Amino acid sequence: MFNKIYLKVSNLQRHLEAPLVKEREWFVTLLASNGYCVRYQQMVAENLLYTVHYLGLTDGNRSPVALNSIWEMGQSYHRVRLSNEKRKNHAPNVNTKYKDLICNAVKWLGSIDMLDALFYDTECILNKVMTKCFYKVKYLGFPLLSERMSFLQYMYDNGYSLTSVREAAEMQITIQYTSVFIINATLAALAFFLPLIY
Repeated sequence: MFNKIYLKVSNLQRHLEAPLVKEREWFVTLLASNGYCVRYQQMVAENLLYTVHYLGLTDGNRSPVALNSIWEMGQSYHRVRLSNEKRKNHAPNVNTKYKDLICNAVKWLGSIDMLDALFYDTECILNKVMTKCFYKVKYLGFPLLSERMSFLQYMYDNGYSLTSVREAAEMQITIQYTSVFIINATLAALAFFLPLIY
């Protein structure tokens, strides 16, 4: 399949020589059979290649991939792309690109039974309030998952609506982001001022 969407030999070799080539080709073939254009097939193929390399997937290991690993991969990709676009002095929608990476990775890994079963757990409180692929990975892959879910489940069991639970879940992530920012800013300030004091 890859030889139909990549004419340049070097590009074709990158895809053929990476692990899980049959599984990746099968997925891209599925896209072609559903009418997706060649450019979209190439974009997905690049996403899957990045996924294989970043996560260190191999032909001999079919263990399920944890959702926090997929989230970390998306964050890493986002930071690199954002940095590259800033150097070029223009910024296309980088947010969309890293969301596409995460969702394409999830769809592919799910189709070959290599995705964390938590993503499909209908009893999981976060799966009840988050339905879109990207947001499910974000909230299930973010740190302190068991602590966050425990509180949300407590809310749900005590009569709070799913809307209220969703808002609480969003607030939890916001608090964690803010905490990390404050800690990093404090450490940076200390690193700057301590040498001046001593």
